[in-house]
Amino acid sequence: MQKNYLTVGEAAELLGVTKTTLRNWDKIGKLKPKRNPDNDYRQYSIEDVKHVLKENGVMYLPFNNIQKMGSNTEIDIKEIRSLIRRMSAAFRNSSGGSLIERFEEITKLLYTKLYDEKNNDTKSSIFSIESKRSYENLNQLYKDSVSVFKNLLLNGRGELGDDQKAIVEIAKILSDVELSKVSSDIKGIAYEELVKNTFEKTENQQFFTPRTVVEFMIELVAPENRTNTICDPACGSGGFLIEALKYGINASGLYGMEVDKRMAWVAQMNLHIHGGNDSKIIYLDGDGSLGFDQKLKNIIPDNGFDYIITNPPFGSDFSNPNSLDKYLLGKGRSNRRRGILFIERCISWLKKGIGQLAIIIDDSILNGSGNEDVREFILNTCDLEAVISLPEATFKPYASVETSILLLKKKTEKSKINNRNVFFAQAEKVGRKPNGDSLFKRGANGKLELDNDLVNILEDFRRFRTESVNKLVDNELSFVCNAEQFKKNISTSNRIDYLFHHPSRDEAEKLLQNSLFPIKKLKDLVIRRNDSLVPNLIDPLNTWRYVGLANIEARTGEYDVTEVFGNQIKSSVGLFKKGDIVFSKLRPELRKVFVSIDEEDAYVSSECFVFRNISQDILNFDYLAFILRSDIVYGQIVYQISGTGRPRIGYNTILNLRIPLPPIDIQNTIVEDQKIARKTFLKHIENSNTELAKANNAIEIAKVQVMNTICHLHS
Repeated sequence: MQKNYLTVGEAAELLGVTKTTLRNWDKIGKLKPKRNPDNDYRQYSIEDVKHVLKENGVMYLPFNNIQKMGSNTEIDIKEIRSLIRRMSAAFRNSSGGSLIERFEEITKLLYTKLYDEKNNDTKSSIFSIESKRSYENLNQLYKDSVSVFKNLLLNGRGELGDDQKAIVEIAKILSDVELSKVSSDIKGIAYEELVKNTFEKTENQQFFTPRTVVEFMIELVAPENRTNTICDPACGSGGFLIEALKYGINASGLYGMEVDKRMAWVAQMNLHIHGGNDSKIIYLDGDGSLGFDQKLKNIIPDNGFDYIITNPPFGSDFSNPNSLDKYLLGKGRSNRRRGILFIERCISWLKKGIGQLAIIIDDSILNGSGNEDVREFILNTCDLEAVISLPEATFKPYASVETSILLLKKKTEKSKINNRNVFFAQAEKVGRKPNGDSLFKRGANGKLELDNDLVNILEDFRRFRTESVNKLVDNELSFVCNAEQFKKNISTSNRIDYLFHHPSRDEAEKLLQNSLFPIKKLKDLVIRRNDSLVPNLIDPLNTWRYVGLANIEARTGEYDVTEVFGNQIKSSVGLFKKGDIVFSKLRPELRKVFVSIDEEDAYVSSECFVFRNISQDILNFDYLAFILRSDIVYGQIVYQISGTGRPRIGYNTILNLRIPLPPIDIQNTIVEDQKIARKTFLKHIENSNTELAKANNAIEIAKVQVMNTICHLHS
């Protein structure tokens, strides 16, 4: 009978961490233990441990499922992890070598062991027979395996390395394990772990897309049959292709291209260990997938690919004039971002009318003023099917960039008309913390699960694709922009980002059209107070009354004034007085707007505009602040927010906001009603805190009673 809990030692060994790390995980909520009712020792739910293992790319199998030579049971990931650690230690205890060197030699020996098991029985196996287990014999066996798969190993990896002692020791470690009887799933997971532990500690982090995103993108395109052709023109270690293989696509239909020799080799080995022997991984030198040499042309199927799924490099410029001038998006330029050229290249390789592209791009392509030609090209050549915005933490700590997944279907003919509804979504969490660790939450059933919005977004997208009207219920993560509205939106700008097509835009317009009162522009009601200075330059040693963005509460109009020394404020700040309105232009979706109630003057971050009332006889500033925080205003600005990383709204946009202006007595009534609602809200919060305190007290009383019972029993 399989047990449901692990001891601290078992959990630590299985997870590959120390007991101290487990205690730290408890403190931060990553993995919490339960107490054994018999002895009060800490123990860990196997289900919780499974979640942590899964999100670290490891499969959990019970401890007693260990396969040794001649056994019929399945090997477990605990032993696989142990094997990898022991093989790495063999190099550390010998000549050492870099992580990359260790990785390459372990990879060679794993492959050689598989080849040996396939071609030799136990009695003649070089790995199994100690007298035959010499470096010379192992090296020859490896060269034999390379000769069978001529295109598998590249860049001078036709022989084993020079650390003969470590290589023989690793062969000994592998001698009592039959890798060929281990499922491709387990072998693949082991190799992925080896890849991850090597390259995430070197300069090659850019080759890795988080597993949650990879799985989501494969499910997003949902290949229709096993014979589909799928390409990743910047395949790195092969993550997208491996996921496609798991999805059920035939290996012969998988194409990967890579400009880095080592990573091309890694990808091919990765696919092979996953069972994808017939996949095609191609090393391309020079311009790589962006080139135009004959070798590249010979690779591409005549009618193109069914799917291209990729996360290409988009942070560097491409400047080869011979190739650049052959791109519509590069012609006449001295350089262009690689990510932009990858879009054109991928679209050109798709089958007309049916080919689909799922690509990760930086958000400046979707909304930047310098990339209008790119969006024009996309809309002319493809139907836009989906835009999924990813959180900034997706690629941290290795890169800090705002990105989105774009799903396109290639048109038969060029036309800017998009005759289909478009699915938009914004993921706030993808199961990843800014430091790269997995992000978990406690589910409704009390078990740990990955905190990943992509799961719900995928469900929404599937509903969108299957329902005839292509509509979704109201959803905080997803919305559908119908074809008519999409055309209307892009008639003013060809932006295709999530915010530009947000439904708040249309809803605000309808509210304004149905207003019972006159509509005034903000610039006709207020005037900007533009008194600014730098405290560090004016009086660095004195204290200043200051409101930073963190001191303004989102959506409520509440704020706090702090006292700080001038030398702590080295940037410009703006003066505000009692009765002024302060409006944050940074991240306007937070709706940080307040009316000053302080008698003393104070200063606010330069990320805010300060306005004073020039229409006091017809305008209550508390009413105006409420409207500026409302959907009526947010819908007017949501599609005009610009910038990635720190999105802002421009001054002219704010001045032209349209404000419904009822008579002053109605405004006063609205303000009083809002104050009453706020008091009611705070009262409920207070009651909730009181009830929570009672709940905690009940637990504490129960603990005391248990202690008293124990003390009486032992007295």
